[in-house]
Amino acid sequence: MERNSQQRAAEYFNQLYEETKQRTLALITAKCGNLDDIQDIFQDTYVEIYAIICRKGIDYIEHPQAFTDKIARQKIYRYYRLVDRIKKHFIYPKETEDREGDADLTELAIDTFEIEEWLDEQAAKRKIEMFLEKKSIEIRKIFYLFYHLEKTIPEIAMLMEISESNVKNKIYRTIKEMRELYQKEEVSL
Repeated sequence: MERNSQQRAAEYFNQLYEETKQRTLALITAKCGNLDDIQDIFQDTYVEIYAIICRKGIDYIEHPQAFTDKIARQKIYRYYRLVDRIKKHFIYPKETEDREGDADLTELAIDTFEIEEWLDEQAAKRKIEMFLEKKSIEIRKIFYLFYHLEKTIPEIAMLMEISESNVKNKIYRTIKEMRELYQKEEVSL
């Protein structure tokens, strides 16, 4: 591939990525069997798209979002098909994850109030994560789409192929349950 066409391919890919990334991430989240797989599948989707653009040219893709959706669905299918085959042949011990927050305390100002506030936020975030880990994958997906990706209830319903009232119900019931649980904890302290 000559330099000029490489540059055009890279520019086209960047534009396609910016236009499609939010919807693609939401689609992958809605269809994934495990939230830990989302980023890998998302990255694999765009690596594949870039390779196709480099091989076939920028004119190959007529409808960027439809094309991206198709590649994402293929990646999800292939990923879980591979995982299923591996599970049949091997048993892996459950890996322990480092559950500490991403931010480093050294990045925070030395102000004690800021550090205490940050620690309180991290503790609350961890409580919520632990609470949601015990919920069904469907509820965890809904929360990820709603709070992390900031999708609307109608968008979530469409992505997950369930009714809007079902989405609302799951959000509100889970929040109510969370509040009741944590209010009991505060009273017992």
